[in-house]
Amino acid sequence: MSFEQVYQVAERGRISIPLTSVFSGDNFTFSEYHEKSTYFRFTIRNNQFILHAGKYVGLIPLNEKIGVFVQPKIGTSNWMHLVGLSNTKLHSINELRMYGLDTNPALQIIEYIIETLCSQLELVNRQGMLAEYKHFETITQYPRGRILFKKSISLAWAKGKKRSLAVKYFEFSRDTIHNRYIKSALILARTILASNPNPNNYLQERVHSYLQFYQKIPFERGINQNNRIKRILENSQIPHFRSYYIDILNTASLLIENTNIDVFQDQDFKGPSFVVDMEAVFEQYCQNLMKDSSNKIRDGLIALDQHEGKKPLFSSGPDNRLAEPDILLVSRSNSEENVLSVLDVKYKSNPSRNDLNQIITYAHSYNTDKSILLCFADNLESEGVEYLGEVNGITKVWIYRIFLGGQNIVENENNLLTSVGTIISN
Repeated sequence: MSFEQVYQVAERGRISIPLTSVFSGDNFTFSEYHEKSTYFRFTIRNNQFILHAGKYVGLIPLNEKIGVFVQPKIGTSNWMHLVGLSNTKLHSINELRMYGLDTNPALQIIEYIIETLCSQLELVNRQGMLAEYKHFETITQYPRGRILFKKSISLAWAKGKKRSLAVKYFEFSRDTIHNRYIKSALILARTILASNPNPNNYLQERVHSYLQFYQKIPFERGINQNNRIKRILENSQIPHFRSYYIDILNTASLLIENTNIDVFQDQDFKGPSFVVDMEAVFEQYCQNLMKDSSNKIRDGLIALDQHEGKKPLFSSGPDNRLAEPDILLVSRSNSEENVLSVLDVKYKSNPSRNDLNQIITYAHSYNTDKSILLCFADNLESEGVEYLGEVNGITKVWIYRIFLGGQNIVENENNLLTSVGTIISN
């Protein structure tokens, strides 16, 4: 499918579209997906069709001719970090599995993905390329490692190479499947950008510079390596000091796996379409961050999600509703649980009165005096902890806002963990 027009709008933003683009006679020409999902909210004003974007990001069809690219408000270098840590699957809209690059290419989401990859590769440039010990066998006159006598006889001496030996040795090499996969993604990105009739010169230069950085890495068709890369990511086989490769490989996979292009063939590019619920991504991201880093907050601390930590809301009575805070911080000692704090995740910068009522209710139900709302910071200046107050000398309430658009998201995450640790320790 190709669109005649792709409109771009920021997450939670709005855009005006001519009424003629969405009307045929007296009827709207919406995709059937808008009858089932609330991707957008619509109003009509002054003969303009006003589209209000919500929590969903990605390339979403309005109808057969019009698509809307909702761009995440999270910075390009961090968006895949959140999606990766939250273990969120990118949901493809079947009607728009592939879209053509021949229409308004400057707005296409594929360039956003390529820009994301380039931004993530800055960490490789600064902190180093992943390398592994690899096994090599060769015939040489300058032996090292272990001599292979049988192979020396059959492969060297029997062929008149009396001064050569077959040897086996290990070498610390950057020629790894991780780096080959990244190089495949970069070559694919170069091919995609070159096929654009209105090329993004700046992005082309960035891709070219990283290909130079990877020029000594052998090229292998990355399309056939997806299963191996998935197993590496699923089994956490990335060294901790090279953890930034996780985000890079996730982005490279998004680029490679969702395209049908062969980098050796002259083909029209078809790009991936997907839609992501950013509220769900943010919630799962915060939960997994707390679970994976609970030992950084406090020794012996365990983080439970709403399914693991749920309990009856009322201590007695006929009502069977549940208390299900997004995150429960628990200290376990002698097999007894002690709830230190309840946390609820809100993908907004300013929680509502209902959000406050909910977290205070949870705190009372779990008999803890500390409750925290984890929210999104609109900018770096608004990041940090805010103490709201105490309810009847029993429950204290904080808001922590994390900024996700910075250059070093790990530092922002550590600031969050440190602040939560301070709150539950006092």
